[in-house]
Amino acid sequence: MALLLVAGPATTLSPTLAGAQAIPTSGNAPLISLSNGQNLEGEVPVVVEPVTENDSVTTLAVDGDRIGADKTAGTAHFAFEMGGNGTEARYRNYITVNGHTADADRVYLPDIPGGQVGTLDFPGDWLQPGSNTITVQAGANWVDSTTKTAVGYEELPNGEGGRCPNYDDYALSSISLSLLGVVADGEQNLFSYSFGDGTCGSSAKLLKQALTFVISGEPGSTSGLRADLDTTRLTNGTHTVSATTQSGAKTSVTVDVNNSPVGAAVVTPGDGARIRGTRPVIAALPTGGKDHVESLAVDDKPAENAEALATGTATLGLRVEAGNSIEARYQNYALVNGHRVDLGGDYGATGAEDVRLAFPTRFLHLGDNVVEVRTGDYNGT
Repeated sequence: MALLLVAGPATTLSPTLAGAQAIPTSGNAPLISLSNGQNLEGEVPVVVEPVTENDSVTTLAVDGDRIGADKTAGTAHFAFEMGGNGTEARYRNYITVNGHTADADRVYLPDIPGGQVGTLDFPGDWLQPGSNTITVQAGANWVDSTTKTAVGYEELPNGEGGRCPNYDDYALSSISLSLLGVVADGEQNLFSYSFGDGTCGSSAKLLKQALTFVISGEPGSTSGLRADLDTTRLTNGTHTVSATTQSGAKTSVTVDVNNSPVGAAVVTPGDGARIRGTRPVIAALPTGGKDHVESLAVDDKPAENAEALATGTATLGLRVEAGNSIEARYQNYALVNGHRVDLGGDYGATGAEDVRLAFPTRFLHLGDNVVEVRTGDYNGT
């Protein structure tokens, strides 16, 4: 049984090192990153995660034949209770782990409402025995503001008002770190931390906080497997991918391989994709080839775009009467056959004014066209 200490004052436990524990006589089936009925083509990454301590994944096979795979340290979990009004993904709050501070290694917080438990996952091999540092960074986004003294305030052009960079406000508590096969002690950390800056610096809170976790045991002592499965070496049709642990626990999934002939165009959306609404259908050949795509069909009927007018610029004319004028800060707009075109600018402030709104003629088509003029609110929503 893996032990987990919640960040904050706690009684120190003396765990037995994972390497000294015996392999369980029975374990739970490992988790595989494929699903039954999934369509595969080309090279596909396959990851298998152990779920029972000291019961590492030892074998990855296709149709009963073992394939080469690299060991992984499993997946680590950074968990917490979200307080306040929660986080919003648009603010791009994130964590970094030890020396993995490059942009590509940031783990971003999604939308998490206040009062819910959140978990961020990252590779277990980012951790090390002994002291580990996980840094929480609050993110910022622009918000409309009329407070010119706000931190970072700037005026927008065309009379659209002002804005300032606002950091997301949220609180994290009951913070913990877990990885199968190790114990992560976070007693050096406080029980809770409040992040953010109020509204554009109106209140002083944390923007960045380093958390310390001391790990007993060796990350990866209960290991998983990872392989890049080259499905072009398999025949098209149904295949079984399976994984087995040291205790003999096994999981398997049935997948469908459907690779196009060598030199054939790659079609998007791919096999098994679920689509709705309007989606582009693309057939493309590898770059550098001398061949070209002759035809594209949907249900054996030629795929064609709706007829549109030639390239150029069309103009929508309207007259704004004097009185209650159009103001740019409200972000009013027109919809031309569903395509948004912003009005921009202030019109009719000093008297009746003619407005000419330019847009691409490709927004139009032969026959009836629908043009809607819509009003926005002060925040442009």
